[in-house]
Amino acid sequence: AIINMGADSDVTMTHVHNEGVQFNTMPIMPNPTFRVSRNSDQTGISDATWTKVQFDTVAYDDRNEYDESTNYRYSPTIPGVYSFFAAVRVGGSVNTYQCFVGLYKNGSKIMQTNIRISSSDELATTIVPLAVQDTNDGDDYYEIFVYLNTNGSNGTLTASGNPFNIYFGATLLSRTT
Repeated sequence: AIINMGADSDVTMTHVHNEGVQFNTMPIMPNPTFRVSRNSDQTGISDATWTKVQFDTVAYDDRNEYDESTNYRYSPTIPGVYSFFAAVRVGGSVNTYQCFVGLYKNGSKIMQTNIRISSSDELATTIVPLAVQDTNDGDDYYEIFVYLNTNGSNGTLTASGNPFNIYFGATLLSRTT
């Protein structure tokens, strides 16, 4: 007997006597996705040091794979190719000459973008974006780090806390298993 899963479904199954159910077409499984941000400033970012951005507010995380309170990392459990995106806006009371945003996988940087900045006024309006695809084997984790170069200037550096200016997310593009 062929069993149709409903009018809006392309999934059909065949029941084979004494052998159970066999799918003629596989059901569509939604791909995992998440997006997080910061709603307050992250202070204490040191000059010329890679610092983890602590995204502490979850907009959505359909599989609960982002840790927003301890490690601030995404640990997807489904193997496949993921598309990652992030943006960081920094501010401070010093002239910043370069701002880098890096995507780290299992503690190692796999991609970075950067912008050269000439003044603290320009810094206040600069958002550094990042977009990359990567293959996850089901037990990897991902984090965003920021690096600011002020050429040794003293002052306060901040990752601006505004969910429209500082965010991190990903979605699974294709499964590998």
